[in-house]
Amino acid sequence: MDRTKEPGSIGEPLYTDIVTAIQEGISEGTTSFKKTPKIIGGRYGLSSKEFTPAMVKGIFKEMKKEVPKNHFTIGINDDVTHTSISYDPDFSIEPADRTRAVFYGLGSDGTVGANKNSIKIIGEETDNYAK
Repeated sequence: MDRTKEPGSIGEPLYTDIVTAIQEGISEGTTSFKKTPKIIGGRYGLSSKEFTPAMVKGIFKEMKKEVPKNHFTIGINDDVTHTSISYDPDFSIEPADRTRAVFYGLGSDGTVGANKNSIKIIGEETDNYAK
């Protein structure tokens, strides 16, 4: 899985590194592989999409197929090259009682300091875990 797209290359950087390392290991006899295993690669995080457990589950589901899609994209609907694989965006591994918050602020508006203080108070004065 790579978070980058390398137009014109035969694969993304991590994918090509892994394929090369395994091929060299087979040819030099330094790996336990007798033949090249099926290696697939893909991209995540395009368009600033967060990589979620639901996407991981979708990738493993794809890998179980007889012929999994190689050079896939997950997290966006690629309607140009049709490399997207599907996933269930409603899948979650977090408990229902978990609360998350994202705060947005402008430079020097006090948001960072106020949030640090709020997190400190929540962590010290409640049974909640604050990070």
